[in-house]
Amino acid sequence: MKKPNAFQENSGATSMRRVLALGCFVEQAYLYYECARTGAMSALYAGMACEVGMLILLFFTTWEDLKGLVEAVKSLKGRGGDQE
Repeated sequence: MKKPNAFQENSGATSMRRVLALGCFVEQAYLYYECARTGAMSALYAGMACEVGMLILLFFTTWEDLKGLVEAVKSLKGRGGDQE
């Protein structure tokens, strides 16, 4: 079985959130460049909006990973893996 890459979930499916976050990152970098080149404040605001969108998309991807981690810890506790 092929190891998942940065754009795949553990199940092997492509993560659209990660693909869209990459697109937001590229667009944000271009908008910041345009702002620096031309001094257009609208490019700065659009770049900031893309940055917020990218962070939100990555948060939801991380949230899914954290949910899986919590479930794994709960299953260990249920089996008695937490010996004290």
